[in-house]
Amino acid sequence: MSFTLREYLVKVFEKNYPNIYKFVYRRVGNKDVSEDITIDVFVEFIKFSRKRLAEDSEEVRKILTGIAKNLIKKFYETEFKRKFSPIDSESKEIRDAMLPENELLKNERLNVIADILENSEVLKYQHKMCIFLHFFMGKSYGEIAKDLNITISQVRSSIEYGKILLKKEVEKRLGV
Repeated sequence: MSFTLREYLVKVFEKNYPNIYKFVYRRVGNKDVSEDITIDVFVEFIKFSRKRLAEDSEEVRKILTGIAKNLIKKFYETEFKRKFSPIDSESKEIRDAMLPENELLKNERLNVIADILENSEVLKYQHKMCIFLHFFMGKSYGEIAKDLNITISQVRSSIEYGKILLKKEVEKRLGV
């Protein structure tokens, strides 16, 4: 029995959509984002399938899961950049003028931390992503390990060592 490419893709979609959606949702925790990423997984799979068809359902599952991991990682990288994108100076000045002095100091520290997380070469990619996902996205060590495809102990050590490096950089920049 031979299938057309369209029939093959429809069967793959119908069979795998629920599991891929659950996989993405467990890592992202947002229905809309999970649906978008899951659809993107199948778009990427279609591109892949034009080059070569996967032979069995286990191979298809591995390919789809691999695509999903890459898209989740890309989502978090984009979210990281969006969250720490520079604030234009005019709106920052207006906002700062409205805050009490202790809030200004707190905001200055947060801006320094954001700049270090975004631009510092002292912190490695894994340190930055683990710190961001844990402290800014509220993810547990286990969730981060799944999202970044690393072990929980790697997450723990990346966060602990990353905090030490981050603290040194903040102190250096603030002259403490």
